[in-house]
Amino acid sequence: MKVHSNFTGPKSKKRLIAFSCATALAGFALIAKPAFAEEAKADNSSNLDVNATTTANVETTADLVETKVVEAPATTENLGTTQSTTNVSEQATTSAASSEVVSETASTTANESQTPTESVAGQTREAVTTDRAASETASVPNETNVTGGQYYSDAYGHWHYKDASGKDLTGPQTVDGIKVYFKDSGAQVKGEFAWDGHYYDKDSGALVTNNYVINYDDFPITNSYVDENGNKVIGSKEINGVWNYFDYNGRQLKNSFDPNGRYYDKDGKLTDLGINRYFQISNYWYYIGSEGKILKGPQTIDGIKVFFDEDGKQVKGNFAKDNHYYDKDSGELVTNNYANIYRSTYYLDENGYKVTGHKEINGIWNYFDNYGEQVKDRFAPNGYYYDNEGKQVDFGTNRYFELDDKWYYAGNDGAILKGAQTIDGVQVYFDGDGRQVKGKFVRDSSDYKYRYYDNDSGALVKSQYIIDYNKNTQKYERYYVDENGIRVSGPQTISGDSVYFSDYDGHQLFNDFGDGHYYNHDGNFTDLGTNRYVQIGENWYYVGNDGKILTGEQTINNAHVYFDRNGKQVKGGFDNNQQFHDKDSGNLVTNRFVTSNGKIYFIGADSRAVKGATVIDNIEYLFDKNTGEQIKGGFVDYSDKLISKENYNYNNDPVKFYEKDTGALVKDKYFTVAGKWFYSDDKGKILKGPQTVHGVPVYFDRRNGQQIKGTFGDDGYYYDKNSGAQTSLGINHYVEVNNNWYYIGNDGKTLKGDQTIDGIQVHFDTNTGQQIKGGFADKDGKLVIKEKYHLSGTPMRYYDKDSGALVKGQYFNHGGNWYYADAVGNILKGSQNIDGVQVYFDSYGVQAKDAIAEGYYYDKDSGARHEVPRNQFIKAGDKLYYFDSEKQYSNYRTINGKRYYIQDDGEVLRGSFDRYENPPYFDDETGAAVEKPGFIKSGDNWYYVDEKGIKASGLKEIGGKLYYFSYNPTNKYETHKQIRGALGKPNWFFYSYNTDTKKPEDNPTYYFDAETGAAVTNQFFNWKGNWYYFGNDGKALLFDQVINGQHLYFDYEGKQVKGDFVTDYKGTRYYDENSGELVTNQTRTINGVTYHFDENGRAKQL
Repeated sequence: MKVHSNFTGPKSKKRLIAFSCATALAGFALIAKPAFAEEAKADNSSNLDVNATTTANVETTADLVETKVVEAPATTENLGTTQSTTNVSEQATTSAASSEVVSETASTTANESQTPTESVAGQTREAVTTDRAASETASVPNETNVTGGQYYSDAYGHWHYKDASGKDLTGPQTVDGIKVYFKDSGAQVKGEFAWDGHYYDKDSGALVTNNYVINYDDFPITNSYVDENGNKVIGSKEINGVWNYFDYNGRQLKNSFDPNGRYYDKDGKLTDLGINRYFQISNYWYYIGSEGKILKGPQTIDGIKVFFDEDGKQVKGNFAKDNHYYDKDSGELVTNNYANIYRSTYYLDENGYKVTGHKEINGIWNYFDNYGEQVKDRFAPNGYYYDNEGKQVDFGTNRYFELDDKWYYAGNDGAILKGAQTIDGVQVYFDGDGRQVKGKFVRDSSDYKYRYYDNDSGALVKSQYIIDYNKNTQKYERYYVDENGIRVSGPQTISGDSVYFSDYDGHQLFNDFGDGHYYNHDGNFTDLGTNRYVQIGENWYYVGNDGKILTGEQTINNAHVYFDRNGKQVKGGFDNNQQFHDKDSGNLVTNRFVTSNGKIYFIGADSRAVKGATVIDNIEYLFDKNTGEQIKGGFVDYSDKLISKENYNYNNDPVKFYEKDTGALVKDKYFTVAGKWFYSDDKGKILKGPQTVHGVPVYFDRRNGQQIKGTFGDDGYYYDKNSGAQTSLGINHYVEVNNNWYYIGNDGKTLKGDQTIDGIQVHFDTNTGQQIKGGFADKDGKLVIKEKYHLSGTPMRYYDKDSGALVKGQYFNHGGNWYYADAVGNILKGSQNIDGVQVYFDSYGVQAKDAIAEGYYYDKDSGARHEVPRNQFIKAGDKLYYFDSEKQYSNYRTINGKRYYIQDDGEVLRGSFDRYENPPYFDDETGAAVEKPGFIKSGDNWYYVDEKGIKASGLKEIGGKLYYFSYNPTNKYETHKQIRGALGKPNWFFYSYNTDTKKPEDNPTYYFDAETGAAVTNQFFNWKGNWYYFGNDGKALLFDQVINGQHLYFDYEGKQVKGDFVTDYKGTRYYDENSGELVTNQTRTINGVTYHFDENGRAKQL
């Protein structure tokens, strides 16, 4: 749109109607009709005032957000009638209409003389013919040519078309002879495929036919081709004499094979690779058969059996779909030999199949599991042990033997015993892995009873108390086993004492109730009387007629009270029926506000919390629909769901706000949240969009309701930074607001999108209206945010940092990188020929300089393409490359006696392990493998590699200190990085199995220093607010401990207990809130209850 700051009012309105409606899109369209120049010439000859027409058009559509105005000619140059001028117009029009058309130079060889300009011109002539035909057939039935309407831009910069009746068009349409498409919202589709499967030009929005298009949403960016009807081409297609192939999604294949096995080069051109030869792409090998197509499946080549997968890639170093293994180097079928994949070993028989079960190989017995993996360093299901090389180990017969600090028993046949056994008259037990159970309870599979086996001898223990860890209470507890060695439960009389053991896990109860009766700190039954309240600790109970505590709903002394399933009276909270009980009396509460656990509720007549919006004493409050908690100081959405408290979460739509002190609904006033202003109407609804409040026109964000101050609303008007009132900034001139430039149009609103102002093509962000200067616009016309392409689109056009003018037909530098904008301002990408020089731009438009791209070297000064030197190392930028004589490279290479790792693009890996973080480590400078032990930093992580080049894993002692390296046997991609500045549990994986018999000591906690990674020892350490003590061996101490003369307690995770009680088989004890020391020989009042602590720290309530 050409806007003049010296706007003088409408002129030539009558001519405007005839001109602007008939050619409203022509200046921006794909079409460059020959007749157009003649029409323009005729209008010029009649002294048509184009500038006046433009300003008149702006004025007559002032009621719209923004009007698309088309001038003749579209460019600022005078349109002449010479052939050269016509060619320029055609080229510019076509480029604008087909700005996402892939340059034909992408598939043009370097020795061809056709320039990008000639290529585009050739495409233009073809497109013109197609579009002219489309225009001539516009009257075909079922295709209506819409005229008489008008394009307009919405607040977000999207174009719409309102027809003569005032209705927005949707779906596929023909407007003024041009095929376009509008989404269901009415927004015009530009620069992408629409729901009808057609592609529409990013500038004009016209249907693109017979041309390449770019799929910018793909990563990396891909190409498609649309035919004469605008449909995606799928399959083979001859284009300009070159055969191409497009997959089932319409993406062009490049440097790849089609389903028929034919190869297409990096430009997408069908290429003959010859016959009966291997061919490599990146790190994969293919074989071209006698028909010139790649082979698939099992094949015999030169007498060697090989296999190619469904994509034609040769299988090497892995099993193929035929369940055979093929050699990692030659790809040959392996038979009668071992194969190693990751950390697993297999053996292939004479037919190449995996061996399973017991197998004698070269006189040595091995075992392979059901998946064919060789058993190493463990027992196999047959009961025999196999060493770290997989060799069966003979431990003899009928004897105990020790392995890795565990005891086993080899039976008559040498296989280990499992389950309950009697050996030499002693009852013992071996777990499912054959390990003898010692110092633990085990559930016998024969009768499902729990039995305990002695910690030293492993013999079954009978008729005595046992102290063992309880995974449910997470403490050590006391148990009793009877004369048969079975763990007891329920009420028992032992040595004359009435005691009780949990019905659930068998531990003895102390200071607790069992079957309704109380058992004291000695674990003995205590008579609490009948029909009376009793207080134990901080909780109240009621003892009934039978001497047992009551549970559930009760009426006592006319009070409706409730006791939970453990007999504790509910006070100041909700019972299981969701009814609320008074914090003092325990009676039911009705019709009042209450506070419980810091949360406010209103209890209704049924003693339950009210939920949702509720009017109380003529004031509306809101209570959470699920919990009943009162909502204060927060926004709610349409469903009365809380969005936030104090601070607004901008992912939701606020509808109402409730005051933060009283919780009352805010009505008919301004209010602030986190320094932002909002306004609620007389019904409490938050206003949004343009409003008039107290006679002042103001604006609130359409989504979150925040008042706009000191900037522009999305309606295009400016609002005062203090009052928020709509403020006129004049018309037809630039303004600077908040360090950004905007242009105020003749309707007083900011312009958006592409504009021509004073003969200069500029652009304003289609969302904010901010002028883009020294920055890129993406395909949607939005500013590219600091090149963070995940936040916005990729660069499409660039605007000068000083004038804001669209940069065209030249190289330019931005952020230290070079780009090239073509004749209409499109940022070039991919391989290009500019002024006879072959250059390359990446998917973001950055020119390759002193870099390798697509197998070529690009000069550090000119960016010109050169063949890369072969069989030598090449430094390009800060990267090192290596290409062999045939431009082929594979990952591991030995060059001049040293090992290197060459990545798929030829780059030499440096300063890290390989792509899977496997050793060896490759030198930071040369890339050569480092073959010596020591700590190595790769990326942000540390590792340790031994003298064999193997990474350390798990807990490892190095130089007299303990270190921990990540270890997960189930993850074949485990990197074994060093743990630093964190807690670690090296045995976590093994501890996660058979947890019934595991103790916290089996899975110790360590802390590894943030600087060195060494385990800390003999010191307290605070981690995330909890204190630990790490002993001489680096393990966190657990449970009762004496440190520096103080009696302390650490829970099962090693966290020190402070200011809390601990109850176990030693009774109930309290540990000081400051020092954490056991309280003894004193009386204390804790949480309103007074206790006396004896010399052992056991508490007695007074």
